[in-house]
Amino acid sequence: MPNYKAGIFGACGLAAYLTDQFMNYEFMIGLEGGVTSLVIAVPIAGLLCCVSWGAVWRSLLRGDLPNALLLSIVFISLAAFSLGASVFRAGEAYDKKMQTTASENLPVILARRAVTEAKADWIAKDMKIETELENGGCGRICRDRKGLADDALERLNAAKAKLALLGVARAVDPMASRLADIFNIPEKTVQRYFPLSLPIGIWLASISFAGLTASEFERRPTPHKEVATDLVPTRVHTWMAEQQAATGKRPTQAEAAAHFRVSKATISRRLNKRPAVPRLRLVS
Repeated sequence: MPNYKAGIFGACGLAAYLTDQFMNYEFMIGLEGGVTSLVIAVPIAGLLCCVSWGAVWRSLLRGDLPNALLLSIVFISLAAFSLGASVFRAGEAYDKKMQTTASENLPVILARRAVTEAKADWIAKDMKIETELENGGCGRICRDRKGLADDALERLNAAKAKLALLGVARAVDPMASRLADIFNIPEKTVQRYFPLSLPIGIWLASISFAGLTASEFERRPTPHKEVATDLVPTRVHTWMAEQQAATGKRPTQAEAAAHFRVSKATISRRLNKRPAVPRLRLVS
């Protein structure tokens, strides 16, 4: 009978592994500029990491501690490389996103600064004209200053028009600010750890499902034909009676099947047969 749990766990682990390694492969190709030994080593290390983790589970379930210890050392070594590549990829992608957003905001920041400077220049020159007018009119010097003030006003209007065209600066990382408000934690902490949640989660899912798949295959009872052939009704009835006498409860057919490592149908057939009674030989 197929082991559906092992199939489901294996499919989930394979999907997580392929997703993580495909993203790593794309990132390493861009970083290395082509297919290099490092680009090839990253997915292979991830595959060996999943296999070694599953082997650790099987060794522990079998009680083979020396091999489990050796495989654990292999797993830790490969995990450091595989998980390190995923974390490095996520950090670089996040830093690139932040730099892109900051560069998009730079023109808006410069336009705001130009508006502030033009406004200050216009106010200063306009105040000098007001002072001349209060002192008794506007002569040649006043008219020259008025021309400078008009030029400053034109620069201010041009700076405002450019700022309106560029629009409002976007928040550098709105997700970080939202999560910081929701969970009441510093925004820098969110920016440092939140981008790592996806690669670490996918990596942990791949190795966890690999271990579960290995454990399901190890726990699955393997029927032995010779055991089923040699299983006579007397053995089943005797074992059931012994267990009932020891525990005060008659075992179920499922428990008997697990004990003799046969199917429930085999146990049922053996129970329906009457135990063989040894024949007495008459000695003359």
